[in-house]
Amino acid sequence: MALRLEVEAITRLDQGIPLCIDAERQRERERERELSSEILEGEGEHADWLEAQLDLVKQIGEKQNRSQQIHDHERRHRASGYGGMPANQTGL
Repeated sequence: MALRLEVEAITRLDQGIPLCIDAERQRERERERELSSEILEGEGEHADWLEAQLDLVKQIGEKQNRSQQIHDHERRHRASGYGGMPANQTGL
């Protein structure tokens, strides 16, 4: 009787292990898809930002655009509570 129960348990485990492995692989694929989608979205946003910067450079000139970037950089740091750079450094 005990041997029969052990054999049945082994059979159930042999059948269940592949199911668990398949389920874990499916979860991994879903996580990979989600991560890939997030990366793709971020890359698209970055490409859009770069295109906008290039358009601005064409519209207002490189010198003015660089000045705006420095201003934006300083504003972001102030908003984040960053103390800033010493007076002799631009932070870029």
